[in-house]
Amino acid sequence: MKIEPAPVLALGLAARNAKPPSFLPSWQRDEAKLRLVLLCEWLDDKLDKPAKVSRVSKNVRRITIFEGLAYTVNSEKRSVISGTIRNKCYKENRYNFEIGRPLFTSWWLNSVLKNLNLIDHEQGELFFDDSQINGVEKWLADTAYRLLLKNPKFQAFRCLGLPKLFKFPSDIYWIALASRTNPVGPLMGSPTLNRVWRNDRTFRQVAKENTQLLPLLMAFVEQIPAGTKNYKDPVLAVKTVFLDAGLSEAAWRYVVRHGSRIFRIPWEEAVGQPRLEVAIRYLKALEAAGLPPPPPPTVAKAFLHSYNPHQRHDAQIGEHFESIIDPIVLRAGLLEADRRRSEGEVEGFSEEFLGVCWWSESLANSLDDNQIKAGWPWFVRQWRTTETEHAMLSKAKQLYWQPRLEAFDMGRMKVVPLKSSEELILESLAMRNCLETYAEKCASGKAEVYSIRDLHTGKRKGCVGLRVDNDKPYIIDVKGFANTPPSGEVQQIANELARRLQGMYPNMCTKRS
Repeated sequence: MKIEPAPVLALGLAARNAKPPSFLPSWQRDEAKLRLVLLCEWLDDKLDKPAKVSRVSKNVRRITIFEGLAYTVNSEKRSVISGTIRNKCYKENRYNFEIGRPLFTSWWLNSVLKNLNLIDHEQGELFFDDSQINGVEKWLADTAYRLLLKNPKFQAFRCLGLPKLFKFPSDIYWIALASRTNPVGPLMGSPTLNRVWRNDRTFRQVAKENTQLLPLLMAFVEQIPAGTKNYKDPVLAVKTVFLDAGLSEAAWRYVVRHGSRIFRIPWEEAVGQPRLEVAIRYLKALEAAGLPPPPPPTVAKAFLHSYNPHQRHDAQIGEHFESIIDPIVLRAGLLEADRRRSEGEVEGFSEEFLGVCWWSESLANSLDDNQIKAGWPWFVRQWRTTETEHAMLSKAKQLYWQPRLEAFDMGRMKVVPLKSSEELILESLAMRNCLETYAEKCASGKAEVYSIRDLHTGKRKGCVGLRVDNDKPYIIDVKGFANTPPSGEVQQIANELARRLQGMYPNMCTKRS
């Protein structure tokens, strides 16, 4: 039975029981807590009427929140922007903010703190030095915000009252929700709504004709210079961009049939890259494979990350990134992915898919009719055979070493320490990474590598790399197949590996690249 947390009806009273910041000496903790109480008591007084609406001009309204935050709604320019109130003066900041659930974080409380003179960066602080003041400000805002989230009046205002004060056209908000390129629950940033509002006729028309195309229209509108741009036939405008980029009529019909959902994973993985560019390049990859059914998310992510450069977890989708894969093999792999998805067996397939794609890169000749007819099972056998041959050919200098930890099981996984150059080479070929270059370092005691495998099938799921400095190990790398981001299970095992090493080396640090 789920127990709901008790509501906080009086913020000032709850603030007296708050735990003071541990990074401060005891005499400063009392001052920080006193300021928290003052802030919360002031918020208590304002909760009955937290917002004030004023008319700036004929078409502009300003919604002031707790006398420190302000939203300016311009019905002529069809936009809403944010700003702060400092000493009763408004200053526009144009930060992106959450429309559906406003006041989403504690950042807006910083201006309240300054207006109440509870934090003063300009005149300097008597109680806190420069190295402490930012931490105190964050603690005050975060603690007060956590208490506010438990207050029924604040929750009603945040989720119901404030959104109503914006007074957007009745259908704009819902069209904007459907137009998000990366939807997350009810969350929606202000730029999304502003673009829909500025191009209202265009979005309303597409909402009537094909709702599935709204996110693609959003990607299209994002590349338009600032200002209102309503198209007589917006679907035709987007189609023209796709055809001008070299895509076929069949590719566009594929988009119309499947909708913008086919681009959800590429948009999610290629953060910061123009979304329309991502959509066009990803569709070209699917067209090169004969426009098969859209691949499952795990396969799409592996495909994007393994054949595109990436920083951290973000891929940068390149032009014709799929070109080094044999198109017949690529199509067969995506069709097999769809078949396994329909049978509920897609889990783990991305490793096999990428392995066969890797094998196809080195094909000296085009596949013949019999090979094509043999299909995916034959491709898989050829990949595995080639993998073994490469491992055998790669055997050169035999090196051995003794890792710090022995093999152990955890849940469905087994952690296997790699103890020789041969094991490193096999792991490198199987996981499509550069582990073989670590042999000399491992043999000299400067590095260690642990392979994470399925306990029952023996399939490799990830690798954990250690660097050893002054006899102290550091976790520096946790990777999945082909250097893709690790799965949750692999990450958990890396954490367990770190915990065990921590027990052996209390001063051990963990660094992940």
